[in-house]
This record gives sequence, C-alpha cells and structure tokens, in this order.
Amino acid sequence: TSKPLISAIAMRFVSTRGGDSAACLGAAALQGWAADGGMFLPAALPHWGPAEIDGMRGLSFEELAFAVLAPLAVDEDGGELSISAEELRQLLSSAFSCFPGGEVVSLHRRVLEGVSVVDLWRGPSLAFKDIGMSVLAALLDLLLTRTGRRLNVVVGTSGDTGPSAMCAVSGKQSMTCTVLYPLGRVSQAQELQMINADAQASNLRLVGVEGTSDDLDAPVEALLKDPVRREALSLGSLNSVNVVRVLAQAVHCFWCYLRATEGGPGAGAGGVTLVVPTGAGGHATAALLAVEMGLPLKGIVVATNENDIMHRILANGEVRRSPEVVQTPAPAMDIQVPYNIERIFFLAAQDPSVAASLMDGIRSGVEPAAVPPAVSSWLAERGVVSESVSTAAITEAMASSISCGRLQDPHTAVGLAAARRRGAPGDAGAGEVVVMGCAHPVKFLSAVEDAAAAAGGRAAGLGVESLLPEAEANPHVAQLLSQLRGGAGEGPRRPPAVFRREEAEQWSAQLEAIVRELVA
Repeated sequence: TSKPLISAIAMRFVSTRGGDSAACLGAAALQGWAADGGMFLPAALPHWGPAEIDGMRGLSFEELAFAVLAPLAVDEDGGELSISAEELRQLLSSAFSCFPGGEVVSLHRRVLEGVSVVDLWRGPSLAFKDIGMSVLAALLDLLLTRTGRRLNVVVGTSGDTGPSAMCAVSGKQSMTCTVLYPLGRVSQAQELQMINADAQASNLRLVGVEGTSDDLDAPVEALLKDPVRREALSLGSLNSVNVVRVLAQAVHCFWCYLRATEGGPGAGAGGVTLVVPTGAGGHATAALLAVEMGLPLKGIVVATNENDIMHRILANGEVRRSPEVVQTPAPAMDIQVPYNIERIFFLAAQDPSVAASLMDGIRSGVEPAAVPPAVSSWLAERGVVSESVSTAAITEAMASSISCGRLQDPHTAVGLAAARRRGAPGDAGAGEVVVMGCAHPVKFLSAVEDAAAAAGGRAAGLGVESLLPEAEANPHVAQLLSQLRGGAGEGPRRPPAVFRREEAEQWSAQLEAIVRELVA
C-alpha cells in the first residue's frame, strides 16, 4: 500500500467569511456550512513539485486519492473527530467498492476532434458526484459511528446530486437524507432514481419543489445556516458546500493530468488543459485547488450552458445573476447562483470581505458589481478561461460524439462544445485537452434521441439503447435501463411530498417538519 508523499501538515479549516474555523477535516465535514454562513477551505495546502507529482504516476485511483487527501485529512492527535492514515485507507476502499470492476475512472484519448474525455460516472448513480459523495458519506459514517451521533442531511439538487446522495446514504444507521429537487426540471431517469430510492430506504425522504434549483436552495440554506435549528436537528450537508466533496474532486484533476501525460513520444508535451462543465462550481474550485497544490495544468476551461453567470464572471468580470433560470438539456447546470464561486473569490482575493460582498451581491440580485482586477489577474495567471454554449451546440456535440462512436451525456457535451469553441489540439505538440465526463447518457434519453436525430444517417435509425456505452457491462446502467422500461425495481412515479409555489414562504417550515418526522 502506498504511503503519503509528504507528511500530514498541521491542518485547520477556515471559513470564506473569516468568522469561523474547524480544527480538522472531520469537524469541517460534520458541520457543512461554516457558522458565519461561509464555506470551509484548508487554511494551508500541501504542495508537490514536478518530480513528486511524477512519482504519483504508477498509483491506482484509490492510492492517488490517499496520496492527495492524506496531508489534508490525517490527524494522529487522537481527538474524537481525527482520522488516522489507516482509517483513511479503509474509508477510501469502502467508498470505491461500489464501482464495478474496480475501475473508478477511465480516460478515452482524443475521441472527438483531438479532445479526450475522462469517464467519472461509473458509480451507483452514474454521475461523477458519486466519487466525492462516496468518500464524504464513508467519512461521515466513520465519525458518527465512533461518536455515537446521528446526522440528518438536507440536500438541494438540480439533477445529479440528489440520486448520488441518496445512493451514498441509503441504509446507513448513522444518517438520514432529505432531498429537494425542482419538479419538471430534471430528467426522467434522475427523478426515477430518487423516487425509487425514497421508496426503498426508510432513512431517505424526497420532496419535489415547484420552482428552480435556486429556489429550493433558499429553504435548504435557511435551515442549515440557522445555528439553533442546525444544532437541535443535528443537520449536515452533502452538497459541494461540504469541503470534503471539493477536496475529493481535486483527485480527479491529478489523475487526468497523470494519465494524459503518460505513454508515447511527446505525450502531454504541450501541457494539459482541463475542460470542466460547471453548475455550482465545485469541480472548477477543485481544479484550482489542484493547481495551488502544484499540479502544472496549462489551463482550466470553465464550461457553462446558457445559464452563464460563471462565464460572465470569469470572462467579463460581471457579477450579476440573470432574471431567470433557462431550462436546458443539461439540467444539473441550470443554475444562476453557483455558490462555490465564493470559494474561488476567497482563493483569489485572500480577503473574506471581498468574497462575502461579491457572493451576497449574486444572491440578492442587486445592481451588478465588478470583479476586482486583482481577482481577475489571479485567475488569468492560472490559465482560467470560460465558455458558454447554447442548447443547439450541446445537441450538436452529442451528435458528433455518436458519429465518433462514444456517446456523451449533455453535461459532458457542454464541455465538448466549449473545447470546440476554444480550438481543439491539432497534434500532440499542441497539448492535451481533457473534458471531465459528468454522467452516463442513459440518464438523459430524451437528449440522446434529439442527438441521434441530429446525427442522422445510421444513428437516426438505431434504437437509443444501442448507442449507450457499457449498456450491458456496467450493472448500474443495466439496472437503470430496466427501471426506465418499467421492469424490475419499478416504484411510484411521483415524489411523496411536494412544495407548492404559492406556499414558498412556508417551505423552510415545511422542510423542518419533514426532517423532524424523519428523525422521530
């Protein structure tokens, strides 16, 4: 078993708002939101030089996760929330045991116009979030079991976080999980995954909300940011507001870089650019943390759909949300309040007041503010650029992926379309462009049908299932296909609870009542 490449550093986690801290990763994970309304980040980051990073090249994904996370997670002081090196190894092994065949991720080299795609969706809900979510749930279960506590998790989802969280928590005695999702704004498969999970596990609850994902975030945050109710109800979060999710996603970035620069003459000679499809901004934050830990990326392309607030912030320095959320084929990215941008502001400015002011401006929808020049310069120095792509471009990228023999889901297609707009590499010397693959396309069959029609020719005449990668090899894909056909595992087709639009002012109280009932 590999050892961490550097010793654990004295770790403390600080809030992006400057008014709270946590002594260790375990404490930050259990708390979720910081007490001052901010989000936790490490007070200091480990740093590896080029030779040390090159030394990680032979590690498996699980071993790499240990090497990257150990300096941030391991605390041998013996406190009840500390994590030993052996415990970290065990929880990582447990977290990744639900990935079939032991393959957590895989890189497909230059599958579309010179662009590579890394599949991050092999977990139980078939979304990239399963990797970080499994690590977080295993960590929380370890700490809660040790301390005899129970945590009641409240999650807001725009599509993929909900199924992933419910899979990770299902059946765990130490946790309950209540998920809110926007009715009519997720795919049929995503909704079915959540409805079936709710029906099959007594520690899960699902609520459909008549509104957008930004609308449902309001009651979730009202509950989680209230210190009295959070303490009384033992509340926590599995959204990417939880620092463990973001840190675990930084491992993806190291893995992509190492795989993209191995094998063959000149591999990676022109550098590696990661294209990150972005909703709430957790993956983009993770890529920046990886760079701060020494990962020598050539650039980071933050890719959004028509809900382009992240693009406008990064490209134009404009801090202003749009008046409404646009519904697109990539529902997990249909967001106008990407809360992890507060972490990016904090990393760039190193000033809690700047991060808080800019984020509060986004939430309130007041007159647009401008990103300070120092923040824009910090991002530019790290090669951060952005692109926003249309629904037509998403469908076209999916159609192109069919023609190239490796169908991608609409969120990954946002990344492919963004890479196309930035200009794909022409040869090995131009560097490697790697798109983070978000989810399996079986979760978005309507978008697949549109893409097949756009592709025309043979694809248009084939059944949708024949276009899906690993439809038989991956048991998670096969199970979801069966449920979508109405076969084994079919459950109720409507959520057990609904928050009505006209009762929006009561959503927070209604959510609290559901959590109290679940706890009882």
